[in-house]
Amino acid sequence: MADPYIGALVKQRFEILQPIGQGAMGAVYVASDADGGQVALKLLREQDDQMRAPERFLREVRLLKQLVHPNVVQFVDAGFDPTIGTVFYAMELVSGDTLSRLTARGRVRPALALTIARQTAEGIGAAHELGVVHRDIKPGNLMLVPREDGTVRLKILDFGLAFVDSERRLTDMGSAPGTVSYMSPEQLQGKVPDRRADLYGLGVLLFETLTGHPPFPGATQVEIAVDVLRRPAVGLGELLPDLPPRFAELVARLLAKDRDERPPSAEAVVDELAAIQRESGLRPPTVSHMGPSADPASAWRLASQIPMEFIRPEPATGA
Repeated sequence: MADPYIGALVKQRFEILQPIGQGAMGAVYVASDADGGQVALKLLREQDDQMRAPERFLREVRLLKQLVHPNVVQFVDAGFDPTIGTVFYAMELVSGDTLSRLTARGRVRPALALTIARQTAEGIGAAHELGVVHRDIKPGNLMLVPREDGTVRLKILDFGLAFVDSERRLTDMGSAPGTVSYMSPEQLQGKVPDRRADLYGLGVLLFETLTGHPPFPGATQVEIAVDVLRRPAVGLGELLPDLPPRFAELVARLLAKDRDERPPSAEAVVDELAAIQRESGLRPPTVSHMGPSADPASAWRLASQIPMEFIRPEPATGA
């Protein structure tokens, strides 16, 4: 069935070209911008009344307007368009590869994992300063973007499930929106999340990038949830004896069941990662300049074209 949105002109400015993915609350398309260039355009899919999807979607727009940081995707425009009959927002179209595509191929090198963690912590730290908890930190919501100066910049893509301290809860008490494998124990218990929920998600992400699999790879969502709540993660020192001990210990603290035992803030995690980087000699990854891509869809596939040592994952090791 043909996509009815292809070719539509949104707000007399954005022409929808092709789909590129799904976010927490809507479909994402590549669109040309009458003001120049291309954007990623997110459209709210069919509404779930229990989740109050329109309200949540518009709140995500308000967050992006306020949240300006190099490690967070940048807001362009938003609103309701009667032509397509739904809410939209436009954000910068970033070219790179989602972290989930890298972890699907196996574990990544510690230097890259450390850099990913540090930039993720910096991005969520900026959100936390605004009282925003992301609640869905996972590889599919992070993109590694090659830059002209030969470095890689991480971008956090999706704030669709974010929780704002100053706003009323948009989900019923006891519900737990998010991705089970990356959710903190307190989220699974239906408790009000705080910034330490994102730090737990960062711990899961780090464990997965370093080992090639999440700390609790259960066969079902229920099995994973039970393990998250009750079973401690295997120590990275056992799985990766060559990993700097301080790095393994930080991941263990991020994965603590009791949020009071996790680091107190994203800023503290950034400081810890910087110290690990200095002590271990693990250097940030770099890439050769690729230039802009002629094909917008390749924005989600560029890593497969980059002859970059750091992006090639090492074979996964057994647990």
